[in-house]
Amino acid sequence: MKALLTLIFLLTSFFLNAQNADTTINIKICFGEKYNNIILKKDSAFFNTYKNTIGKDSIVKYAIKVIAPIKTLYSKIFCYGEVLNGKPIFKDSTWQVALKSTLTGCDSLVLFEWSVIKVSDFKISGNRFLCSAVTKTELSVGNFDFYLWSNGNKTKSISVDKVGIYAITVSNTSGCKFSESINV
Repeated sequence: MKALLTLIFLLTSFFLNAQNADTTINIKICFGEKYNNIILKKDSAFFNTYKNTIGKDSIVKYAIKVIAPIKTLYSKIFCYGEVLNGKPIFKDSTWQVALKSTLTGCDSLVLFEWSVIKVSDFKISGNRFLCSAVTKTELSVGNFDFYLWSNGNKTKSISVDKVGIYAITVSNTSGCKFSESINV
């Protein structure tokens, strides 16, 4: 029981002293850095009692302000095969880079994220042969937002009656363009 009363007295003295600190020292540290061998992730306060030159106790409050990292997200949509820094992009990617902030001196997290718009089964379908029995054939492609055939037609399919190479460029509302050709 005596130990419990001593503990209560010490805690009461601590909290009374904490509210009446003689000096407050403000310290800024970066998120995750150590203070007094404790990794801090939120604002904190520490108190120390020192004896001054005449033997009186002085309480010093260390107010620790934890600076959160600056987080920045860069996202971009690429078309399948689009080139970035000389390399074609074929799949979604995400990566993170930690940089030292010039504003706070602490790490900043920069997240790069990109999505790739893919085309599934993009090819021209239709009969590739014209002859005396087959004088006309229809060429078509899948569903896209915009079409442009080499003959100027802007529809999903065209009818051809001459031998030659027919090409189409299709695109979507994101601006991705895909091209294909067929020899009839």
